[in-house]
Amino acid sequence: MEYLDALIEFYGLGSQQGPGDAECTRRAFELLGELPRSIRILDIGCGPGLQTAQLAALAPASELVAVDTHGFFERAFKENVSRYGLRDRVAFFTASALELPFRPDEFDLVWSEGAAYMVGFLQAIREWGRWLKTGGFLTASELSWLRGDVPEELADYWTRQYPEMDTISAKIAMLEKNGYAPMGHFVLPEHALVRNFYQPLQAKKSDFLRRFALSPVCCEVVEEFEREVALYERYSAYYGYVFYLAKKI
Repeated sequence: MEYLDALIEFYGLGSQQGPGDAECTRRAFELLGELPRSIRILDIGCGPGLQTAQLAALAPASELVAVDTHGFFERAFKENVSRYGLRDRVAFFTASALELPFRPDEFDLVWSEGAAYMVGFLQAIREWGRWLKTGGFLTASELSWLRGDVPEELADYWTRQYPEMDTISAKIAMLEKNGYAPMGHFVLPEHALVRNFYQPLQAKKSDFLRRFALSPVCCEVVEEFEREVALYERYSAYYGYVFYLAKKI
């Protein structure tokens, strides 16, 4: 098994593929203000669709299109949206986050929880803006520094893991320089990362290793995950996920 395959397999065990919760999704949506009754929403990096289902409930007259690079989420996604009676209003596509099968200016709202990390925030906002109408909204959560006095150990780790790691002000400047008017932001609470993302994976890591007979590449994936968790436990005051809201201008 290749490292990337093992990584996808392990993180796919979680109930969601990034930090967040229903309250964060609701808060971000409500901060957009009063929207038209019927809009088209594109959810990029939807995973099993927990936030997609909530978006459908928050915008009950709207049409949603959800995309994920990994097709194995499709079954869980359809189960989640069907549970809420939303299957007729939500379409699922397997596609790269940067190569989507849509027309330019097709959506009123592009939504993404944690997926910009996979391609880099700058490239994500540039590419995703193509499918967004002028005057439409981009809402994305992104890993960001919360302070400037970052400890060397932490800075070294995230420089290797995610070179685009930067401060909130730098992320806002990226939006301003790439055709957006920032509308606001907020930091996700710690439990959205720890309780909803890290802890479910911690509970499944032993079964994951046994299933793949303690293969070296699977052990490497779990060891890297454990290091990330340990760093967050020590340094959570310095970084976290931030929801950014912006309008395409």
